[in-house]
Amino acid sequence: MADKDRIAALVREGVALAEAGRGGDAVAVLERALALAPGEAQLHWLCGTAERVAGRPARAIERYRAAL
Repeated sequence: MADKDRIAALVREGVALAEAGRGGDAVAVLERALALAPGEAQLHWLCGTAERVAGRPARAIERYRAAL
């Protein structure tokens, strides 16, 4: 699977986990996508959202800042 396809699959999985209230699991999955594309601001933003869902607002802010 090409990196682009792998990243897309990981993003879908991470977003689904966050939407299900499983923020910690979502962060773990989204970090795998971020490892493949560390310069992608959207991935940092999604990690921030997952951190917020996980109840970690300080880490969420750090992730959001990394997206800027």
